[in-house]
Amino acid sequence: MGYIKHPELTTNVAAINPESIVDGPGVRLTLYLSCCKHNCYNCHNKEEQDFNFGTKYTLQELFNQVTEMIDSNPIVDGITLSGGDPLYQPEIVQELTYALKKYYGTEFSIWLYTGFDLEKDFEDKEALYATIKNIDVIVDGLYIEDLKDYSQAFRGSTNQRFIDVHTLVKEGQIVELNYLIWYVCVHLSR
Repeated sequence: MGYIKHPELTTNVAAINPESIVDGPGVRLTLYLSCCKHNCYNCHNKEEQDFNFGTKYTLQELFNQVTEMIDSNPIVDGITLSGGDPLYQPEIVQELTYALKKYYGTEFSIWLYTGFDLEKDFEDKEALYATIKNIDVIVDGLYIEDLKDYSQAFRGSTNQRFIDVHTLVKEGQIVELNYLIWYVCVHLSR
């Protein structure tokens, strides 16, 4: 069964971390897409701002690589798209997250990190919602060095928000999640 509609699309991947515990709840595969223009001061992935950094994949190759890695590791709870900034590549994000939800089911957890502010930086909300509709949580906002707080899990600075994407897409409003409450509720309901 073909999960990818446009397998020939290409992207550069800076890295794939098969077992991350810092990019969302549980053990996650984290995919670092090369692409970013935010240029945050003291960015921890500076080299990934270059769109040509890393290994070039077709979307089909990337889907195959990611699913093979997840399928071979029973402790992986979900995937996180990071970078760079994945939302600079909306077609890749939309197709990959759609394919992963089709392949693993709707309960499969998908997070995405972006430097964009979802309320302020996208005029075409319908296009944004089409891109992100298969994502569960987006951590949005630039990394701001002066707001760095090591006590904050899953975000680099306190201005960054945990956005409930399902509510955003369905109702058009931002609902911030307390990640700990969200994680407990999701895992207790399984």
